[in-house]
Amino acid sequence: MARVISVYLPLWRIDRLRRQAGEAAPSPEAPLVLAGRVGNRRLVTAACELAQELGMSVGMPVSKAQALVPGLQVLPHDPATDAASLERLALWVLQRVSPVVAVDPPDGLVIDSTGADHLHGGEAALLEALVVRLVMSGMDRLKPEAAAGGRLLRDERGTARPHYWGHRDRLRTRFLEGGPAAMPDYELLELLLFNAIAKIDVKPLANRLLATFGDLNGVIAASEHRILQVEGADRWVYLQLRIVDAFAQRMAQARMLQRDVIASWDALISYCRTCMAHREIEQFRVIFLDRKNTVIADEALSHGTVSHVPVFPREVAKRALELRQCRHPGPQPSFRRSDAKP
Repeated sequence: MARVISVYLPLWRIDRLRRQAGEAAPSPEAPLVLAGRVGNRRLVTAACELAQELGMSVGMPVSKAQALVPGLQVLPHDPATDAASLERLALWVLQRVSPVVAVDPPDGLVIDSTGADHLHGGEAALLEALVVRLVMSGMDRLKPEAAAGGRLLRDERGTARPHYWGHRDRLRTRFLEGGPAAMPDYELLELLLFNAIAKIDVKPLANRLLATFGDLNGVIAASEHRILQVEGADRWVYLQLRIVDAFAQRMAQARMLQRDVIASWDALISYCRTCMAHREIEQFRVIFLDRKNTVIADEALSHGTVSHVPVFPREVAKRALELRQCRHPGPQPSFRRSDAKP
């Protein structure tokens, strides 16, 4: 069976710049971001760990980042040099770890370790040797003390393994045994991201999403365009968020439909908040009631912009008549001329 190692270097651009700059490298004691142009906008393309802790994120306008952090170090991003350096790193790994290595731009490597692990004393030893060699080459983010709770753990036989092995199983077990109350938002988001992204640490992505959108509500309600602007997010991440959003709306709707709207007023308000509170554009939503104030339908009849939505009374009346006909099928009333009163 083929064995593949995926190496993710989240601070590759920052590490590469500092390593090549040598003594002229920016101070590690001050937050640092790299900037590039997207159209007419100057955006953050990479941020060191200290900058990330202060709220900087990829895609943020540089002007906003400088306003948030006075004295922020801003250097130009050089994608071509990053790509060339990643190619050289792949060649370096090929010569020392495995004969089959490919770059995974912009910040990763894919290593086919099939048949190569025995040359290093086993798979765990191969991984340990790979991490040590990358750290020695200047990949500080891979140092055990730099990882979140990170270190190489050793089992009862003395075999070393990365600290993050089994993290997904441990997180799932904590959720099943203790429930969500004691888990922070980023861990709940990690559990969701497990379904979209396989075999890599999704904690950095969870933190980036929360930093970009503020909280879980903002993440779940975000548009596809904005989700894809977050580094590491793809359409499968967006799909999982939409599924959760759909479940939340259906559950809230179930508490309200076919019930007296006056008696279930709190459920109605909660439902409206679930459906509308975190949307990026205005929405005209109509909740249809019958004669007994029971909710029979809830529909978004039109969408607008961030501050305006068109409303067409004719369409509201038309839809109300359609729903009435659905609930009371039968022949339409007819009138005879003799019924007319002078």
